[in-house]
This record gives sequence, structure tokens and C-alpha cells, in this order.
Amino acid sequence: MPCGAAWNTRIRNKDEIRSRLTRLAWLLDASIPVEDVEALRARLAELDVPTEVLRYATAEHGFHCDARRSYNAEASTDAWGRALAWFEEHLA
Repeated sequence: MPCGAAWNTRIRNKDEIRSRLTRLAWLLDASIPVEDVEALRARLAELDVPTEVLRYATAEHGFHCDARRSYNAEASTDAWGRALAWFEEHLA
């Protein structure tokens, strides 16, 4: 479940990714262009890697940190629940 810059198209070995990926994206984060996310998602589809991208339209960078101005309780609660479910399904 990569976050931030780990998701963008500059991943050096993206053609070697074989594990399922889920990306919890925040649309108001200018440092991670939507085009980069979509390009990587398209490449992973070509490689037949199960990939899910969830977008939080009102969330900014750092939306999960309740000590930041950008904290978004609704997106954070949903993202945390999804992260825990992903861990349960794929790592338990």
C-alpha cells in the first residue's frame, strides 16, 4: 500500500511489481499529479497486477495526521479502515 512519492511514475522498477497494490490518494496534493497515478495504474494493469486507487476529493497531503492543518477526519477514518482491511486480507 504505497503512499506519496512511492506511487508516482518515477518508480524505477515498476515493471517488476507483482503484488497487489492499493493507493489511497488525495486529490489536493499537488506533489503527486493525477496523471502520474493514472500512468502507473495503466502500466500495472498491463502487467496484470491487481491495483485499486481510492481518491479523496477534499484531502490534502498529510490528511491522515491529526496534528496538521490538512487533517481530514472523514478521509482519514475511511483510509485507516481500508488500510487495516487490506492488511487483514493480504498479510494475515
